[in-house]
Amino acid sequence: MIQGSDVRVPAHYHGSIVGITLALMGLTYALLPRLGFDAPLPRMATWQPVVYGAGQLMHITGLVWSGGYGVQRKVAGAEQVLRSARSGIFCVNDQLAAGVLGWCRDRKRRVPPIVGFDDAPIAEQLNLTTIGLPWDEMLDGVIRTAKRRLAGDRSASSHQMFHPKPTIRSLEVREPPPSAAG
Repeated sequence: MIQGSDVRVPAHYHGSIVGITLALMGLTYALLPRLGFDAPLPRMATWQPVVYGAGQLMHITGLVWSGGYGVQRKVAGAEQVLRSARSGIFCVNDQLAAGVLGWCRDRKRRVPPIVGFDDAPIAEQLNLTTIGLPWDEMLDGVIRTAKRRLAGDRSASSHQMFHPKPTIRSLEVREPPPSAAG
């Protein structure tokens, strides 16, 4: 069983995702001609999964190796960021923001103003200001496009624009429970 909060944990799920991605890559190669697109070149269809798989194997091996030395996940560079943060921190997702908050809590450090991204459930639990994506709109756009393509529409691709929405909460964030950052 995988335990702890070092980078061996994401090595495990990255490995699982690689297998799923390779399977979907093969499915896509099979579906392209049925959707009216050219079949992939055999050489490309052979080498693309090999190159992707080899790169991910190096990535996963690096995570396992680093985790063996105790490198923690979701907080890499937190100390350096906190030293250089002048007015606050913007994190690329809410889970990373929770990791930084947990890191501050564990070291009894001052928590700077922090903003997350994606409006995950943990943002509300922590009272975290975040930028939310319009997931329902995005999913509707994907479904509309897929239905058009499956119905035979071969017109040029269209651009769809979605606007993230800020969810302003207090700058006083709640401390994450020990498991939220790990």
